[in-house]
Amino acid sequence: MLTRWAAAAIGLVLVAVPWMARGGPSAQTTFERCLRGGNLRGAAEAAREWPASDPNHASSWKNLGRFELMENRLPEARAHLRRALTLDPSDRETKALLSLAWYRSGELSQSASELDILGHEALAELVATLEPKAYALEGATSVQLGLLPLSLRPKFPVRVNGKDAQFYVDTRGGMSAINDTIARAAKVERQQSNFLQFWFWAAGKWSVKNRFGRVEVLNLGSMRVKRVPVLLPNWKGLVDGLLATDFLSHFEMTIDYPRREILFRKADPGLAEARQAEKDPGSGRIVLPFFWTPGGQIVMQGQVNGRDAVFLLDTLAAGRPVTLSRRLIHRAHLPAHGGYIISLRRAGLFPWVYTEFRELRIGPIVQSDQKADIGTMYDFPPSIDHMQGFPIDGILGNAFFQAYRLTLDFRQMRVMLEPSKSRATEDRVRTENPVAEQ
Repeated sequence: MLTRWAAAAIGLVLVAVPWMARGGPSAQTTFERCLRGGNLRGAAEAAREWPASDPNHASSWKNLGRFELMENRLPEARAHLRRALTLDPSDRETKALLSLAWYRSGELSQSASELDILGHEALAELVATLEPKAYALEGATSVQLGLLPLSLRPKFPVRVNGKDAQFYVDTRGGMSAINDTIARAAKVERQQSNFLQFWFWAAGKWSVKNRFGRVEVLNLGSMRVKRVPVLLPNWKGLVDGLLATDFLSHFEMTIDYPRREILFRKADPGLAEARQAEKDPGSGRIVLPFFWTPGGQIVMQGQVNGRDAVFLLDTLAAGRPVTLSRRLIHRAHLPAHGGYIISLRRAGLFPWVYTEFRELRIGPIVQSDQKADIGTMYDFPPSIDHMQGFPIDGILGNAFFQAYRLTLDFRQMRVMLEPSKSRATEDRVRTENPVAEQ
C-alpha cells in the first residue's frame, strides 16, 4: 500500500511538542474539552476567546495563532504567534508554527530564517532555494486531465523535468513526493539529508532518514509549474509520485469522479468570486468548510450517531466510503465485527472487519444505517494525537465522493461538492438543505 507523508516537512516535522495547555480560565477549559470531544469548530471559537481572558499566557496566543493557521488566516496567525513568542521566546513549537505561517504566505526567506533558528538546516536550505519563484506558472493557467483507468484513486499523467510519470492526488499528505527512482531519472535537484517524523506506519512516532529535492519543471498537460519542493522517498517502484496539499493550495483543484477527470486552475481570488457569482444557488451545491492542519491534512467537522467527530479527507483511501477509528467506535458504542487487525496496511484491505453506524453527518450530507471500515494502526496510529493535538476520528475516502464533482478551494477554505447529473447517489444518502455558501 502507499506510503503516506502525513508529517509535512514544513509542518508537523517541526511541531513535535504535544498540543497541551495548563488549567485556567473557562475559555481554556472549553478549548481543551472541545479538542478532546472532536469539536474543532467549538475549539476555534474558544481559541478566539481565550486571549481576552488570559492575555499574558503564551499558550492562549499560540493556540489562537494555530487555529488561524488552520483556517488559512495567515496575517492574523503570524501576528498572534509573534505575540506568543514575546511571552515565551524559547517555545520551539510556536517558532515552528510561525515558520509554517511564513511559508504558506509565500514569504520563504522569513520561513527559512525561522528554520535556521530552530536548527533545521536542510529545510532552511530547501526553502531558501525556492526563492523567488516557487510554484511559478508558465503556459496554461488551467488544465483538464483524464484520470487513468483501472485506478481506484485519482491518478493522472505528468512530466517531471521532461520525464513521463503518473501521480496521485494526496489530501492527507503535507508535502509532495517523488519516488527516488523517478527523481534520479529526471535529474531532480537534491538537497542534503534530513530526519523526518512519521506517524503512520507504526504505533509510536519514529524517524526515517530521507532527502528533499526540487523539481525544476512539473508539467500538468500544457501547464508548467516551476521550482516545486518534494520529498524523495524510495517506494521501490510502487508509486511514481504524489501531489500533496502544499502543491494543491496554489490551485483550485476539481476531481470530477463520475467523468473521471481532474482540473487544475490557478488560484485567483478575483476569478473565484466571479465564478461564484455565476453559480446557481439552487443547483444543490454543497459547501463544507475545512481546516488545514499544520501537518498539511484536510479535516472536516462531522457527527456519528450524534457525537462530534473529526474527519480526514483522504483521496488515497480506497475501501468503504467511511473508515472509523477504534476510539470513536468506543465513544459512540458502535459494534465491531470480524475481529481485531494489527497491520501496516489500510483498513480497506480487510472488508470482513467492519462497524455499523445509525447516522453519519458531514454538513448537509446524511448517511444512514451503513457499514464502515475499522481503521488499523496505519490509518489511525496513536502518535497522530501527539502530533496533531487532536484525534482524527474518521476518514472520508474516494468512495464517499463518487457521485460528486469535488473542488478544493484553499482561498475560502471550503470543499465544494456538486452532485453529478450523470450518476445518481445511493438511496440511503441524502442531503438536508444544501447551500451555496456557509
